[in-house]
Amino acid sequence: MATALAGKGGSIYVPGTPNTPIASIQSWDLTIDAENYDATVLGDNWKQFVAGLRGWNGSVNGFYNVVSDTTGQFQLYNALLSGASIALQMQTAAGGGTFEGLTNITNLAVSDTVNGLITIKFTFVGTGSLQHNP
Repeated sequence: MATALAGKGGSIYVPGTPNTPIASIQSWDLTIDAENYDATVLGDNWKQFVAGLRGWNGSVNGFYNVVSDTTGQFQLYNALLSGASIALQMQTAAGGGTFEGLTNITNLAVSDTVNGLITIKFTFVGTGSLQHNP
């Protein structure tokens, strides 16, 4: 029987020195996709597909901390403004492994409400392969 893992032990890093988790993060999401090209021809009774390109993207969600988190949120913010690629390492709960690869930050959303905390969301797209270490 498989053992479920609690997400509370997860984290996300901008690899380097120091290797400190990005501050004030509540969640991260990762999607891996695979294109399939339609190779169906006249006379086929069933669709035929050829495996195509792979890709990945995701988001990082948490509380706004860009000013004081100079090795995390501030790095993502600078990568968005400069157009520079930045490495991300996403760690699941202890024992669940890591995903790591080079990303381009594609969006930054900040939400400030009168009766709540200021939140931040970065979205990214992977550029190149995604490494998984179980």
